[in-house]
Amino acid sequence: MSSSEILNVAMTMQKRYNQNQKYLYDMKKWILELKPQISEQSFITRLDKEYKDLTDIEDGDLARATKYLKQTENAIQEIISDYNIWVNQNNNNSQSNSSNQNNNVEVTTRNRSSNLSVFGQNNMTLTFDGKLKKTEHVLSEVITIIPSGKQVKVISGPNGGVYKVSYNGKIGFINELYF
Repeated sequence: MSSSEILNVAMTMQKRYNQNQKYLYDMKKWILELKPQISEQSFITRLDKEYKDLTDIEDGDLARATKYLKQTENAIQEIISDYNIWVNQNNNNSQSNSSNQNNNVEVTTRNRSSNLSVFGQNNMTLTFDGKLKKTEHVLSEVITIIPSGKQVKVISGPNGGVYKVSYNGKIGFINELYF
């Protein structure tokens, strides 16, 4: 290899390392922001495990960790999806059973998802970079990444913690936790 090719490889690896480091820090921040919004300890424990795994890999070879980081993001999204299913099941149970725990979950969900009616708007602003997906499923194909601070037009939702939205002429689905 010539010296310019070696330099190019080194610069590419450094760029990938920097991108993955930012990705890792963004996911750790995301977990820290998610935890106070979750009321069930088993889901908090799962998030804590992902956070610990991210912390453990921090000192490793981040330039080669892209696949691992994507798998971790998928695991976090799966936890969110499972939690939303759990909340919805408890909301359904609370309609027929008026236990305090179920009522608290229902109120929390209603408060978090009532942005549309509270503010009388059909536009919402993302708090975090969000993935606009083709379907409501957590593993659905990503159409585009919507940067934090951008507004989307809400078409419907939330349904299972997912909004159907329009952004830059594209229609897709985004999890309510990005707002």
